[in-house]
Amino acid sequence: MKLFVTGHRPDYKSGGDRWAMDHMVDVAKQALEILKPDVVYTGMALGWDTAIALACIELKIKFVAVVPFLGQESVWPAQSQRIYNELLEKADFMVVAGGVGYEGWKMHKRNGLLIQFGEEGLALYDETKEKGGTASCVKEALKKGRKMYNAWELFNGGLDLTIIPGG
Repeated sequence: MKLFVTGHRPDYKSGGDRWAMDHMVDVAKQALEILKPDVVYTGMALGWDTAIALACIELKIKFVAVVPFLGQESVWPAQSQRIYNELLEKADFMVVAGGVGYEGWKMHKRNGLLIQFGEEGLALYDETKEKGGTASCVKEALKKGRKMYNAWELFNGGLDLTIIPGG
């Protein structure tokens, strides 16, 4: 199965501390072990996307880095930039949605590619938040008929993935 991912940053819930990222990686591993994808497509943003890539490496699952533009990491903290570049080196393939430099449309194009490449999606998504990149990607995926799993309950101490209605 080809799986794409979208989700929140660790600071969304707990200030972005190291525990939050370690917890995201643990949840990502649990989710991937449940879904057993052959390949994962990640947008390589801070947070869930990064946690998924780290989990893929640990679990020896192929992953494709689908980045919105070259230099996405240039304004991130140094540690995050180092991890990002190490992950790009370990990716099985990289796709660049929109050349060099930030422009908002490139994020939407990246999300469109993720949905196009993936058969099903895995989100870390607080469904009470109706705006933002994660909400936009989930809504678009559901419109395209993709089945969407949500790891939000796992992240908050639950025992399983949930299915986001509408896919």
